[in-house]
Amino acid sequence: MYDNEKGDIKLVTFNNYRTLLDNELHLILGGNSQNISRNLIALRKQNNYSRCEIADKLNVSVSTIARYEEGNRIPDIDMIINMCKLFDVKIEKLVNDNNH
Repeated sequence: MYDNEKGDIKLVTFNNYRTLLDNELHLILGGNSQNISRNLIALRKQNNYSRCEIADKLNVSVSTIARYEEGNRIPDIDMIINMCKLFDVKIEKLVNDNNH
C-alpha cells in the first residue's frame, strides 16, 4: 500500500492484517456461519466437552460459545485459530462443509 502521492510505503499493522483476515473469512463463509456452527458442536461432542469447558479453555463466556454454535455469531480469525489448536484440527475442518 502506498501513503499519498509521495509513494511512501505504508506499513500495514498487525491489527489491520487481522481485520483483513476477518473480512476475508466472512467473505469465504458468505455470511453463513452454519458450517462453523455444525463443526464446532461436532468437535465439542467428539471431545466430550461441555459449552462451559470450551468457554473456559477459550477464555470467553458460555453465551459466546452458544452464539457460535447457534450460528448467531461468527468467530474472528484469532478465535478460529484458538479453536483449531484446542481440538487439534486444521482450519478447514472447522470452517468447511464436512457433510460431503
